Amino acid sequence: MDNRETIFQQSAVICNINIPCWTGVKKLPEMDAKFKRDHGIDADGEISTTYVKLMGSSHDLIKEIKSKGKEARRVHERFIVCRLGARGDNVVNFLTLGKIHKALEPYRDDVMGRVEDFCNSYEQLKQDALAELNGVVPEDFFPSVEEVRSKFGFELDIRSIPTSNILDNKLGNKEAEEEIRTSTAKALEKTMNDSIKNVFDRFITQIKNINTQSKG
Repeated sequence: MDNRETIFQQSAVICNINIPCWTGVKKLPEMDAKFKRDHGIDADGEISTTYVKLMGSSHDLIKEIKSKGKEARRVHERFIVCRLGARGDNVVNFLTLGKIHKALEPYRDDVMGRVEDFCNSYEQLKQDALAELNGVVPEDFFPSVEEVRSKFGFELDIRSIPTSNILDNKLGNKEAEEEIRTSTAKALEKTMNDSIKNVFDRFITQIKNINTQSKG
């Protein structure tokens, strides 16, 4: 491992954000024309030929939670220096972790607060949806509130950046170890180069903005 790799790993970490959200959508058996007519199903309405929004008009509550999650991802995006490997893990400066937590805390409270409110009202929302969907969806199509709650979340996945010699003598296959070591080293070098370019590009953008403001 060279000095650049050591410095990079000491100053940067992988920091991914995970905000899963229940879709609230259920796949239905194929419906023939008579079934649609009997139940007044409009293909352009809440129910399509294949899927149904289980919560009916209350589906907007799920959309709001998802929207807040997207806002949080945009905030997290501002701290990303570059991405690592085929998975596209997000790399951030180790020293910004505190700022990331602080910036995301109100979003986490908002998202999880909405999730709690939704789950607390779920049984009533389910009954309202069953009446609204007028028998198209049986009650056993709906998951339990515990299952629904488990589909939501908000967490940061923080891990150290792997070294190019992380597999030394662990695979029992020297050729495989060397291939993975070389691949990892190349990925780290590309990540370091990308991070330097990213910082430089941001610096140039700030200078241009200052220059534009001074002329204005």
